[in-house]
Amino acid sequence: RRHAALHLGPPMTIEDIGSSNGTRVAGIKLAPHVPTAILSGDVIELGRVTLLVQGGPSPSSRGVPVRLAGRAAPASPELVPRIAASDIHVLILGETGVGKEVMARTIHAASTRAAGPFVAINCGAVPESLIESELFGYEAGAFTGAAKAKPGLLETGAGGTIFLDEVGELPALAQVKLLRVLEDRRVQR
Repeated sequence: RRHAALHLGPPMTIEDIGSSNGTRVAGIKLAPHVPTAILSGDVIELGRVTLLVQGGPSPSSRGVPVRLAGRAAPASPELVPRIAASDIHVLILGETGVGKEVMARTIHAASTRAAGPFVAINCGAVPESLIESELFGYEAGAFTGAAKAKPGLLETGAGGTIFLDEVGELPALAQVKLLRVLEDRRVQR
């Protein structure tokens, strides 16, 4: 289905191309075939799909300082190369057994990070008392028994792809810290 056309500009604009469900920016429905400027932080609704425009240059964006994060139906095969060529965070949703990890590995293999590690973490399988030290690592002496520093799985996966399975099972505090890592792209033990 085709809902809208995104023009990377400058300025970046979106144009509803006569979709039946309409296109909304910041809750306001756009008139069909009228390009509308969008900015970092804008929320775009295309039917049941929601996109968030995020600013900040990425090395693979060829000077276009924009990333789109979204949620939609299962990805079609032609999207994998487009996703793999970008430097965005990807959220893969689906029931158990639909192949989320397979999709993540496919994207990793097609990406510029393919030479780096693919680190899969089942967040629901790690005990709550250990999740932060497993994800973020720790420094020597941080707690009783921490004789030497240990890099976390996020640090181990640097330069590659990190697949967080069952991320909703993380304790709320760990989710907040993980969000900070995703936003800043830096891990602090």
